[in-house]
Amino acid sequence: MKKLSAILFMVPAISLAHNVPDNIKIVPLKNMGFPVKIKKEMQSYNDIQKQNGYVQSDNTYTRKLLLMRSNTMRFLKSDDPAEQELKKSLSEIPLNFKYKNNVPNTIAYTALGLETKEGWSGIKIFFDGKEIGTCELSVFNIANANQPMQLNEDGLTYDVNDKPTRINIEGSHNSGFMYSVRWYDKNFVHELQCANLTYDKRITEKIIVLANTIDKG
Repeated sequence: MKKLSAILFMVPAISLAHNVPDNIKIVPLKNMGFPVKIKKEMQSYNDIQKQNGYVQSDNTYTRKLLLMRSNTMRFLKSDDPAEQELKKSLSEIPLNFKYKNNVPNTIAYTALGLETKEGWSGIKIFFDGKEIGTCELSVFNIANANQPMQLNEDGLTYDVNDKPTRINIEGSHNSGFMYSVRWYDKNFVHELQCANLTYDKRITEKIIVLANTIDKG
């Protein structure tokens, strides 16, 4: 009987354990090393997100990403310096980590982060997410970071394979909405963003499902 009681007592503690690596620290916002003004802005952002489901914002990038699906060749041949970095193949971008693309309907690639002699520390993949919108997946290599990464515990979930996950939605009915799912593990920070003209909680759910699939590789 004593053994059974001990096992039952341990269940809540086990259920609260998440897949958080040693180089990721989950801390209260008050304990983070930001200026007071920044902390207030972060708290306000989280409060608005919780209350409204999204943060009001008119972002021209959301519209630009939406156009990418129907104008792929124009983007690949653009005179805009930012767009000239787009590549048709992952092999055109040297990386300082091993990465295998498993996102569907790829449109283009671009390098992110720092460039070293071994290659870039990040990659962004643009792809057609069909009903969830035009999407991009950013992957950053943090395996060689010198210090642990601190994450604000407020608003944090574990929706992507029980890893620390942050979900944000910004936009308006004028510019469209950007759905963002960011998750962290020992070696990488992933961020999946999808632009859609519509605000719908079901879109968020579908993006989370896609993020889980991508993370499993």
